[in-house]
Amino acid sequence: MGLSPFFQGQTAVIRLLRLMRLVRIFRFLPEVRILSASIVKSIPPLMSMTVLITLLLFLYGMAGFYLFGGQAPESWGNIGLSMKSLFILLTLENFPVYLEEAMLLSPLAIPFFLSYVFLIVFTVLNVLIGIVLNAMDEAREEDKTQKIQVRELNELSTKINSLESGDLNVTREIEKLRSDISKIESVIGASKRK
Repeated sequence: MGLSPFFQGQTAVIRLLRLMRLVRIFRFLPEVRILSASIVKSIPPLMSMTVLITLLLFLYGMAGFYLFGGQAPESWGNIGLSMKSLFILLTLENFPVYLEEAMLLSPLAIPFFLSYVFLIVFTVLNVLIGIVLNAMDEAREEDKTQKIQVRELNELSTKINSLESGDLNVTREIEKLRSDISKIESVIGASKRK
């Protein structure tokens, strides 16, 4: 048996750690790196939107429970079922079925469902998409800025290297220019005396 019982529960962890080697692929695929950076950047605003959507689902779930819960308990029987039905409606799946069923139960079904669709489905979900796209644009801009900075650093490094190797040439050029200036000054001074 040896160390086998010790590692028996740990093998899954070790296998998961081996999967972390896949992270190295981000160095070679810039689009994947940009996508992962945009996902990380969009997490805080997405959490805020999740709280907002949950609150709106709860409010509409309460309203749906009070409007339709007594007559349609399978979909609206409690607040949890109402929220589940509304969550399914986020994708507008079975929307006509839910609307027709609710129209038979209450005259407020049309304003309820239309306000839900316009407020949550169209507005809030479009804001979510905007958050993700904005985060992706920011990640692309940061990647572009980083590439520009790396290029500028490389250019500066080559300039510094060329100056370090050419220090003697620069001092010789300066001495040569000084002698040329003194020759020109002596010629100008001689022409002024005449």
